[in-house]
Amino acid sequence: MKRRTFVQRGVVGAFGFGVLRKLEALKVSSLGQRVSDPLGPGGDTAVGSANEFTTLRDRYFLFQLARNPVTSTYLGGDAYDPSLRDINSRLRDYSRAALMSELRYYTDTRNALSRINPRALSAAESVDRALMDAQLEFLIRQLGGSYEQRSLDSYVAEPFRGIDWQIQQMTDAGRGLLGTEVEWQQVVNRALATPRYLETARTNLLSGKRA
Repeated sequence: MKRRTFVQRGVVGAFGFGVLRKLEALKVSSLGQRVSDPLGPGGDTAVGSANEFTTLRDRYFLFQLARNPVTSTYLGGDAYDPSLRDINSRLRDYSRAALMSELRYYTDTRNALSRINPRALSAAESVDRALMDAQLEFLIRQLGGSYEQRSLDSYVAEPFRGIDWQIQQMTDAGRGLLGTEVEWQQVVNRALATPRYLETARTNLLSGKRA
């Protein structure tokens, strides 16, 4: 499956949204840890136009890819935006600090979404808005409930799936060979990130056991 083409065409059903245009306004660091204000300039004012909704929605989608590297690998996110070019080197950060940062972002984004006038949106945008609101409600409840202290299945599957999906979409080098040097280095980097990932998982699960 050519997932890079898949996501470039904007078919992003994993998040429930329609076609998303790229945003120059949003800059995510190569580690995906710093994302600009979801409200943009003047974020404390009412948000009313369809263009402002599209900006908010697209920033949210890019934030999701940056914070969920294995999902991004599956969708071919490294071809979607230059800020994700190194995403295949990473695993999700389940540390409490990272998850609380996500929770703040989702809360701010949902607050901004609530200030959008639905009558300013097209029918398709209204569907996107409703889906986005429902997912944000779920994520806020999930992160607020310390799910990372119980999600054993996620910790077990993610490192394997990340590398498996990377290899599946590698460049055909011909003569039965796969991958460029850069692609294989990303596989190595993701594998090297696994011990720290599992240590974070262990810390979280032990915290859940003591709770």
